[in-house]
Amino acid sequence: MTSGTIAILTASSGLGSFVPAVALSKWFQRQQRSVRFYALEQLYTPQALVRLEKTKAQCRRSLRTALLTQRWLSHSPGSIRKAIDADKWQAFKAQWQHCPPEHVFLFSGFWLSFISELQAAQGARTTGENQPVYHGVHVDVTTSLSWQPGEIGGLKHHHLLAEGDEQFLVPPPPVVDWAQRESRVAVHGGGWDIGDLDACIAMLRSRYTLLLGQSSLADADADADAENWQLLTEPDWLPWQHGCVAGGQYPAQTLLGQTETRTGEQSRAINARCPDEPPFQQLLSRCRALITKPGGASLIDSMATATPLVLLPPFGDYEAANGRAWISRGFALSFDDWKAQGFAQAPLYRCHQALLAMRGNRSVYGEKYANEDATEVG
Repeated sequence: MTSGTIAILTASSGLGSFVPAVALSKWFQRQQRSVRFYALEQLYTPQALVRLEKTKAQCRRSLRTALLTQRWLSHSPGSIRKAIDADKWQAFKAQWQHCPPEHVFLFSGFWLSFISELQAAQGARTTGENQPVYHGVHVDVTTSLSWQPGEIGGLKHHHLLAEGDEQFLVPPPPVVDWAQRESRVAVHGGGWDIGDLDACIAMLRSRYTLLLGQSSLADADADADAENWQLLTEPDWLPWQHGCVAGGQYPAQTLLGQTETRTGEQSRAINARCPDEPPFQQLLSRCRALITKPGGASLIDSMATATPLVLLPPFGDYEAANGRAWISRGFALSFDDWKAQGFAQAPLYRCHQALLAMRGNRSVYGEKYANEDATEVG
């Protein structure tokens, strides 16, 4: 029989699917649901994890390298299988078969072949009330790279950002009024910190104060000051290790650049936040815009906080589709278009108003499954 628990399966190599997966897990746990949280990289061999970190470093240095890596993965889905440690996979499979969950929420399609193997191992139990209900949660407007290799039986796909049917993943925070927001813009390169951000930052420093999201505290900007903040991930924090405990955890981050009124001096203080809420979203809600590439997690942050996006070059076809969708709906503009308008606030305000109008009575995806069992919602 199923255990009545929820399993959330994601990938942690980039945070674009990982952070939304944590958000859903935190929501379920607040509703007193038992959640098991897994990142695919937990099953990797030590050698594969070393290669992963090396690849991430190379991709940060060159967008062209990142795109070539993505293209190679799209034609080599078996490379994920080669990264898996056989002993770890057998242990995972034994635990899953001993205590199968009630609902399974997949945030990464790289799990599909492994789910197929789990279903096959269950034999006669692959159908009926004892089989978990599988949900594919898409955080991109179109199907992203990881979902392309295949399908599994009974998988229910849901695209959170479908035009006209946008849904919040979890209940959003109250929107900070435009007049109450600081003259600040957030800038980051996504989960892998990809793209040439230095030129953008140089153009914006004289016009706005900044919130810079970088990959590691070790990358801190020596010129950070009390006005220009940096939200940095602790260098020893690993998503497939620290991020997967107790149902999933947000990155351990430090906000550099805050001024302590007690001393008037710059400090490195852990961001004063609720650990059950997305750390970046809390700061973004006080900003006029987010300058970034059009990753799915950035679109979710934009929608949750009604914050416009100013878009940098996309990483792959599915991010390009994200960008086109957000611009066509009036929620974003390209960095070049914003530059041509003198980095004015007026076009940002129009995007903010469009995001507010879209919110309406949008439903919350997680609420459908918070307190019901598989026979009712499957």
